[in-house]
Amino acid sequence: MASMLKGLQAVLPAMELLVQMYVNQFVYSASTASNSRQDDDFKLQLQTFYHNALDEQQCQLRCMLLNVQLPMTLVTGFHLFKHCWKPYLRTLLGLSDINDPRNGLLLFEPLQHAFDDSQVCFLYVEDAGEPKFKLELLDMSLKGVKLWDYAKTHNICKQYGEHQIGTYAATVTFGELQGKALVFEDSKRPYKRCLQFQAVQAVRQAKEKKWLPEDWAPSASLSYNTEDAKERMDAWLTFAVEAPPPPDSDSASDGAPGGGS
Repeated sequence: MASMLKGLQAVLPAMELLVQMYVNQFVYSASTASNSRQDDDFKLQLQTFYHNALDEQQCQLRCMLLNVQLPMTLVTGFHLFKHCWKPYLRTLLGLSDINDPRNGLLLFEPLQHAFDDSQVCFLYVEDAGEPKFKLELLDMSLKGVKLWDYAKTHNICKQYGEHQIGTYAATVTFGELQGKALVFEDSKRPYKRCLQFQAVQAVRQAKEKKWLPEDWAPSASLSYNTEDAKERMDAWLTFAVEAPPPPDSDSASDGAPGGGS
């Protein structure tokens, strides 16, 4: 027994390193995002699925969080569980199609950039039986920062000026969006498990980068998946050593009332 314990102690550092390497491959940032024809096709899928029609006369598209029309090139259609993680999609989330529109959102570009940089995430709450996904600010240094100033800092304004995006989009801060829910046209919703995966990773990074105060707690639960997804996510969380605890409870659906997982 003693020799067995010694052997385990000897390999433990190597095992911890392997775990960390596995977890780190899911670290993602806006700088690694792709920009291809495939992304344009996915954006069109999202517009159709979420009934987010393009205003062809104004060439504008609705941001699903701000709920205002913006120049369509400033509204990004993007994957929640990233395309580069496609080989792990079935193993971790039990899904088969990386381009399933429930694995995406249409957001104002600075919001998408902050999402990909783990500075914000979306948490799930039930409000009078209606599923809602509310923004959680993780990088507290952004609390007083206007989205448009953030866009300027990251050179993603695409030559537009404040007068072209409207007063709200030009002046709203990240802090003012804390707790704001995504706005949908009908009962169609993104996969909860896809948003949860990003939220777990984002919180982990936020803690590592010390963005969050020590007494921080999420304004809503980090656990909102189906039983099948719960089992897969629990398995993942055993690897993610810095992630929040596994889910305690489950909802019957994964994204839409009466919907599948």
